[in-house]
Amino acid sequence: MAEVREEWPYIQYILLFTLYSMTLDLQSNKSHVVKAHKSQLLFKGILIH
Repeated sequence: MAEVREEWPYIQYILLFTLYSMTLDLQSNKSHVVKAHKSQLLFKGILIH
């Protein structure tokens, strides 16, 4: 249970980052692929970490 609680803030951060990225994409569709790639790298980095 303790491990899950420690990882939860990371999950919240991923969700907030995803919503933020989606908002940016709605405002401007430029460099959509780059944003998707960065979010994917961040997600993988957190999982590995």
